[in-house]
Amino acid sequence: MKTRDNSGGSVQDPEEHALTGTIYGLLFLALIPLAVGLLISIFRLGLIHPVTIGIALAGLVDVRILTLPPRR
Repeated sequence: MKTRDNSGGSVQDPEEHALTGTIYGLLFLALIPLAVGLLISIFRLGLIHPVTIGIALAGLVDVRILTLPPRR
């Protein structure tokens, strides 16, 4: 249920917010084994080499570090 705050905007009820977060968290945890199983299947079939995944992940981390805002 939505309630109003002092600024006139609507905010989500804390209990509903906690429930939504719990549901999304459980869905995320349920997807992890599926993703791992899919990766293992892809590696076993030889469609993608594991080193390719490592290079892609390293590139993502590098981009995230380069796009961080500068320290003050």
